[in-house]
Amino acid sequence: MQYSYKLNAEDYTFYYTYNASKSERLQKRRKQTRLFALLACVPIAGIYLYQDMLLLGFGFLGIGLLWFILLPRFDVRMYKKNFEKYVEQNHQGDFDDKLTITLNDKHCVLKSKAGEAKFGLDQIQGLEGTGTHYFIFMDNGQSLAMPYDLDSADQQNLINHLSQHLQQAGKTVLMLDEWEWK
Repeated sequence: MQYSYKLNAEDYTFYYTYNASKSERLQKRRKQTRLFALLACVPIAGIYLYQDMLLLGFGFLGIGLLWFILLPRFDVRMYKKNFEKYVEQNHQGDFDDKLTITLNDKHCVLKSKAGEAKFGLDQIQGLEGTGTHYFIFMDNGQSLAMPYDLDSADQQNLINHLSQHLQQAGKTVLMLDEWEWK
């Protein structure tokens, strides 16, 4: 079976955002940054409150709490903006590239204008669907993004075949109805 598609700037940005959301190191750093401001403001607020400077004390406490509550929203927006800029700089020529996936019983072949890649189905680590995209993750750390196409029976056959093969092999198959990075 064979399926062809193209990726646009939004697809690339979504791919980078999704992969970043799965990074344990990045999640740990985001939590540390979030806690740092709160933990820095609380002692300062305590010093001012101890000296009966209530306005400054509660002001610092409020700033720390606002930082803790609002940082995830600004953080996600900052990462998305950085990924959009990265895609604009590094993938400008890839938007017109037609990708073709050919799936056999034991191999998968990916063709693009850049070249051709052939890998065995046993080298696939997992398949994840987010409601708008599918991601095929390899054992060697590489991954493949595919936008969700409601009208394509070829894509559904490809995804069904891959998910059946991966479930039989005991590998990860995750299908989410909707995904959002928080």
